[in-house]
Amino acid sequence: MNPGSQTLQRGVEQLFQSSLFLMIVVGFVALSATGKLDPLSLLAVPLALMVRGYFLYKDRPIRLTEQTTSRLTVFYVAFYAADLLFLSGSFITATVHLVLFIMVVTMFSVQRERYHVYLSVIAFLMVLSAAILTIDSFFLGAFFVFLLLAAMTFITFEMRRSFRDLAGSSPKEPQGAVASADTPASLLRGRLGKSLGAAALAMILATFAASPLIFYLIPRWSFGRLSSLAARNSFVSGFTDNVKLGEIGRIQQVDTVVMHVQFSPESLKPPADMKFRGVTLGQFDGKTWFNRPEEMKTRIFRVDSDRHFDLTRPWIAGRISGLTAFPRRSTSGEFSYRVLLEPIGTNAFFLLTTPTEVFGEERNYFVDGGGTVAYLDPTRQIRSYRATAIPRTPTVAQRAAAQPQYPQEISDAYLQVPRIDPRVRELAESITRNVQSPYEKAAAIEGYLLKNFTYTLQLESGGDDPLADFLLVRKRGHCEYFASAMAILLREVGVPTRIVNGFRGGELNDISGSYIVRARDAHSWVEVYIAGHGWTEFDPTPPAEIPATNAWARFLLYVDAAREFWGEWVINYDVTRQTTLAETSTSKAREVFDRIRGFVRDRYDALLERARETQRRAAENPRAYALRTGVAAGLLLVLLNLRALFRMITNFRLARKPRSAPRAAASIWYERLVRMLRKRGIEKTPGQTPQELAASVPAEMSGLRHRIKQFTEHYEMARFGGDQESAARLPALYQALEESLQSEAKR
Repeated sequence: MNPGSQTLQRGVEQLFQSSLFLMIVVGFVALSATGKLDPLSLLAVPLALMVRGYFLYKDRPIRLTEQTTSRLTVFYVAFYAADLLFLSGSFITATVHLVLFIMVVTMFSVQRERYHVYLSVIAFLMVLSAAILTIDSFFLGAFFVFLLLAAMTFITFEMRRSFRDLAGSSPKEPQGAVASADTPASLLRGRLGKSLGAAALAMILATFAASPLIFYLIPRWSFGRLSSLAARNSFVSGFTDNVKLGEIGRIQQVDTVVMHVQFSPESLKPPADMKFRGVTLGQFDGKTWFNRPEEMKTRIFRVDSDRHFDLTRPWIAGRISGLTAFPRRSTSGEFSYRVLLEPIGTNAFFLLTTPTEVFGEERNYFVDGGGTVAYLDPTRQIRSYRATAIPRTPTVAQRAAAQPQYPQEISDAYLQVPRIDPRVRELAESITRNVQSPYEKAAAIEGYLLKNFTYTLQLESGGDDPLADFLLVRKRGHCEYFASAMAILLREVGVPTRIVNGFRGGELNDISGSYIVRARDAHSWVEVYIAGHGWTEFDPTPPAEIPATNAWARFLLYVDAAREFWGEWVINYDVTRQTTLAETSTSKAREVFDRIRGFVRDRYDALLERARETQRRAAENPRAYALRTGVAAGLLLVLLNLRALFRMITNFRLARKPRSAPRAAASIWYERLVRMLRKRGIEKTPGQTPQELAASVPAEMSGLRHRIKQFTEHYEMARFGGDQESAARLPALYQALEESLQSEAKR
């Protein structure tokens, strides 16, 4: 093999090793971005990758012996059992550790050509796992880079094999990182790396260009079975039937996007204080809010094929709003909205108060005694749904007139008070001493908390009686403490209450038109039972500080709009959205076609009218019309030949002043010579040099041959040497040659 081929083979080898290594890195990054890896994996594997990358960059081969690899394998068999039984305690986590261990050991002990294939498969499996465990739009970028590196890896893999076939050898031992003066970084910057990178990029771009057509044409059905394989999100702890004080506060310290809410244009303007109720909790033991299964009286409902779940049924409405006779509905007075929910790991719906109906993706629902609406299948995470709600605002006078008369089931479930500091009851009685009705008592306690307490996210334990500590000592906390305090204070004076966990507010993204609800918007508030008016909402939590907006926040809105599009039209793309897209595309295409057709018709009519007007004017004054037509045709002819005219003027100027540009002037004069000789029967062939043309002149025309040779010598010195004097003599020599030819013609 010649030195050039060896250099090329060395470059291909370096590119292969580098792209394979980067495939592994991108696969691990995609898997890490799911948030499902444990700290041990996030620490050990990146350290091993950095070591491998350093040796690869320095072009220093590092390889574990087969004996060392065998010892490590035997050691990990024992470690896997310990990991499964004691350390991780989970089969999935222990298996992930095993696969990552195999990847690291294989990366440092490449002994056979097939080991490269193993590493490629492991990298692909990491990306595949990331696709199952996440729906974040970050995966799209990682997947694009992975495909690009995979294309480069397989291209260079085939090139390596071709080089070895040409060399006539197929060794079992791989070449590994071939020693050379060039580092992988320098080779990647070379022409070979750029060429292969451009080819791989073109392949990937072509794939991504064709993929949307296939993606949007082929329907899919979402069964949601793989989602159960992923670990449950930490958000779930705040929206179950058993929530400890402080769990909502921990969620509020996270800025992650939880859901996007889109209000339909024809619905009412979104409420200024949006509250999306998730779960309601009625029992409190001093530290934890919970629901007793025997008091919840959960019912299961199966809806029709249109997935429309009516929430105005008497039993459901009684649990949600406390009213068996639902307020009169009016479609013009409804909020109609659509929710795109991130995978927070819950099967409960978050609904605006007071909800009237839900359009989900399942047919089986359940509603508990607190009015929580959810899918019957606990593994079926909610991704998107549509819902409607109506505003319910009884007047203050109506609420104030209500008397403390409660159904027995309300009194049994929502008046229980845990063993708590006696001073809490004294505080409740002192606050409500001057008011009588349940509504006035609730308003008095709400006002007391808003006025005398402050909001903070600093989580403090509060000892054995955290609620009494909050009310009597600290007097600061987050929404859970405020809601719990109000609920217990009201129960101490005989008013039924329950707390609601959900989300409050949202940030309007004017780019996508959706409201962004984040984890920091998680909230707890109180529902007070008012006889004759049902469950009435109160919120004793003081407002928190609104984060300042800046250029970075504006940029994040664009990122969020892209994420929402990804979730809406990629993750949640199903037959329904396919039909919607097809109908919208057809309608838009028809609209554009009609617009183009109308534009063409209008232009045609205008041109036809102009032609008729021109014909009328020409008939009235033919001479003037002919003159104008001639001038216009002349101007048009000049414009069409403007480039040729400019070239003629330039050549004329250079021919007159050859010293200014001797090379260009020499070419112009020689072209004139060739044309002049062609007229005299001396033709220059395409492959003929100027000297050969001069030598082809017949011997009987010796004088002419001499003049042509003399012209050719000055032409070559001017054309190739840039000699100004030779260029300046070309016009005179051409003139003398022309006169000589004319004299020959007269004889």
